[in-house]
Amino acid sequence: MRQEQQIAMSQVWSDRNQLRSELAHLINDNSQIWIDGLNESELSESELAKFEAMASLYFFKESAHFNQRASGISPDSPDAISYKLANMILSYPGLKSAWSRWSVLFRTGSPWEPFTGSVQRQLDEIAANRLPKIDIDYLVPL
Repeated sequence: MRQEQQIAMSQVWSDRNQLRSELAHLINDNSQIWIDGLNESELSESELAKFEAMASLYFFKESAHFNQRASGISPDSPDAISYKLANMILSYPGLKSAWSRWSVLFRTGSPWEPFTGSVQRQLDEIAANRLPKIDIDYLVPL
């Protein structure tokens, strides 16, 4: 059983690292689009499509990290991941817009429901001043 758990953990880490690597390359190759998109600056249709793709990949990366923790593969709390993401969403208006479009697709009945629900709870807790809002001052969410 322990060997199976180690294999599963290795695969999860590998998948998450691949998402992280892909996102880093996309942001590196399209850094101005990423920055403009985060700040909700004017983007052309093709630039907006690229930004949305990067934001989506970021959300999938964070959901993989959340699920890794929620499944017990990592001993840390999954709420820390959703709290960090909630603060990123609140720090960047373009990411907030992208989240509102992306998360609607993955709510009730989807495999991502625990993740999107947790992020929404964190957003609600911050809005109600039950959790502190942390200003995120970095642009690369790795």
